[in-house]
Amino acid sequence: MLAINIFKNYLLKAHCFPEESLILVCICCVLLAAKFNEIFPPKLEEIVSVFEFLEDKLQIIKMEALILQKCNYEIPFISNPIVELEERPELQNEKSEKYMKAIY
Repeated sequence: MLAINIFKNYLLKAHCFPEESLILVCICCVLLAAKFNEIFPPKLEEIVSVFEFLEDKLQIIKMEALILQKCNYEIPFISNPIVELEERPELQNEKSEKYMKAIY
C-alpha cells in the first residue's frame, strides 16, 4: 500500500518521465516502502541481480533520490486502509459496498 502511495505521489509531481524508466520507478517505490516497513529491506545487489536491465545499484540510488526530491521528502504513509475509508465522508455509511469490501 505504501509503495502505491509513493508511486502515485511521484506521478502527480513528476508530470512526465521516460516510459522506459517506469519499471525502475516502480522498483524504487517498492524499495522505499520496504525501507519504512521492513526490518531488513532487500539489498541493492539482490535487486540488480534479479532485473537484467539494471546495470548497477547506482541507477536505483539515483532514482530513489529523484523520487524523494519530487515528493519533497514526504512519504504518504497510511497505517490502515480502514482509517482512510473512515475519514472519507462519502464512505461513512457502513452499508457502503466499498467500506464492506475493505473490512474483509
